[in-house]
Amino acid sequence: CGMCASYLYGRASKTIVQAASDIIAWLFTFDDYLGEAEQIRSRADFKDYCYSFKGVVEGSQTQGFSSSFHQSLADICQRMVELFGPSWRTAYWESFEVYFRGCLAEYDYRREGVIPTYDEYRR
Repeated sequence: CGMCASYLYGRASKTIVQAASDIIAWLFTFDDYLGEAEQIRSRADFKDYCYSFKGVVEGSQTQGFSSSFHQSLADICQRMVELFGPSWRTAYWESFEVYFRGCLAEYDYRREGVIPTYDEYRR
């Protein structure tokens, strides 16, 4: 993740590269967890779980986190706000929501262990 971030932000400060690396690592770990999340039984529960991060990203939830994913994302978001200001939260949530919509689109394929066709994936 660090190498990826350093390639993406080759001229950025070490602090920014570290923050980007942390977000990339969080996303990879979270995506692996979602793919294996047997305790999330229904599509509705899956969607609720994904959207439980909205308050963390937006900064309205600052304590009482329900998972280590919530806690670690809150830490990353706070550091990003310190680097880029509070408007970062809004822009990041918009990107994050697109990511969650992708996760929801993959939900059925992951549960069934099926690889989507190119056309199915592009929908």
